[in-house]
Amino acid sequence: MKLKTLIIFFLLATTLVATPVFSASQTYNVEINEAYVFRNILTDELISNNNEGDLFILVRYNLPASSTDLASVDEWCAQVRDNTGCTSTGSIYVDPIFPNTINEGVAFATVYKDGIATSITQQEPLKRIGHGLSGIYVDAGHNITFGNASTEVCIESSTAIATPKTQNCLFPTWVGGVGSQSDQKDRLTNLLSGLGSPIKNLESALYMPQFALLSPLGKITPLGSAYTSEALSFMSSIIPGAFQIGAEAVLNSSIVVNPTPDSAFQQELDIASKNLTDNLDKVGGAYLGMSGSAFATIFMAIIGIFLAGALYSATNNGYMSLVGFTLPMTIGLYFRAPTISAMFGLIVIMGAFAIWYMIRKVPQ
Repeated sequence: MKLKTLIIFFLLATTLVATPVFSASQTYNVEINEAYVFRNILTDELISNNNEGDLFILVRYNLPASSTDLASVDEWCAQVRDNTGCTSTGSIYVDPIFPNTINEGVAFATVYKDGIATSITQQEPLKRIGHGLSGIYVDAGHNITFGNASTEVCIESSTAIATPKTQNCLFPTWVGGVGSQSDQKDRLTNLLSGLGSPIKNLESALYMPQFALLSPLGKITPLGSAYTSEALSFMSSIIPGAFQIGAEAVLNSSIVVNPTPDSAFQQELDIASKNLTDNLDKVGGAYLGMSGSAFATIFMAIIGIFLAGALYSATNNGYMSLVGFTLPMTIGLYFRAPTISAMFGLIVIMGAFAIWYMIRKVPQ
């Protein structure tokens, strides 16, 4: 009896510990995650120095929809023309349905060729709130030195909505050295389809299903092309080999990935365990060809089976064996192994068997 009580107490304690705590962010936060610079993307100049050819700067960024993740129309949710999904009630997370209806000229991707203490070299308006991609194309004949260690790329708000502007910058990665046009196109293709791809990182940041934006073969999907077209509208024409056949840009007014959103509690767990689930996705995808959630669920089920067997051997009690199996699965809820909905589905099935068993035991 003492062992059973201890296990039940531990089960309840782990469930309570898994509930995360969130803190509010400041209004109009901006975040730049990655920036890469390519040259000779459209031009075909013979490169002999560091100022020839055109430049293309690919940026991954985030304009947080809300400062609290809960029902609100503050932060960048206040800067979309259609804020459906920003005004939910209760504990439903802010999930704007039309993030690409951002007001014109309120946020920019900007390059400062000699650092942020100097004047703006070139900038492009951002096309959506939340996580997205942007691009800055600089025509040939520019005065930006390729590889300049002082060059900074920033995501920043406009002073028209808040003063002073919010700004987040980093020093970009200069991709490749002296090379032809095809070399630079190949480098862009390799970046988008390889390990550590900005597309894959974007998919993870958006909590999308694995392979939603980048296929198992490293090809950009039709949904992924909607994001790349916001960085460079004709990217699929420049590097068609990086895209799935028929992966033409999605030009509809919205991108809806999950028509039926996860529960608020599941979303909280996803946010709190993001680093762990990212690593599980890498292991599951690289070695087993499955999502991190599926890999973790199988792993936790195996642990549950061993624990159930051990408890049954020690107690000869079927109820204790059942507790032993469900304990690892309950801990696994923290990182979708399994999901909350799957766990409740299992409970319903087990309950049905329990009712059937009790009915059989009722005297006729």
